[in-house]
Amino acid sequence: MPEHHESRPLPTAIPLLHLEVVTPAGLALKDDVDEVVAPAAYGEAGVLPSHLPMLASLRPGSLRYRHGADWLEAIVGSGFVEIGAGKVLVLCDRYDDQEHVDVDLAKADLEAADKALLAFDGDPTSPAHDELERDRAWATARLDVASRRKLRI
Repeated sequence: MPEHHESRPLPTAIPLLHLEVVTPAGLALKDDVDEVVAPAAYGEAGVLPSHLPMLASLRPGSLRYRHGADWLEAIVGSGFVEIGAGKVLVLCDRYDDQEHVDVDLAKADLEAADKALLAFDGDPTSPAHDELERDRAWATARLDVASRRKLRI
């Protein structure tokens, strides 16, 4: 006589990641997504729902996240990303949405940051120099992300 096995229900949906981006001003983004790619300090941190827990520092750059086949993009500043069970929490000092980047302002910010770095005569390992480098990286990230906006016709 054949052995009887209980049937288990098949999963009805692929698990999602709960993504939150928080700045000093409050919650900037909250979404359930399929995948996240964050600009970690020493490369990019790609996260899928089964990712092991991790904590990494962030550099200013592009935060990409996927809904099905569609990728969305935002800009995050320096901070940290915490990856946990089904959740990605980004704590950063700045945030901007791809669609709302003021390109002219970002260009002006990049020019000002470059001038400030050239004029800086202090210790290049000082916090003041690091802040100028972060300002430059923030402006550059905004321009990079804005250049990838989808054309709307």
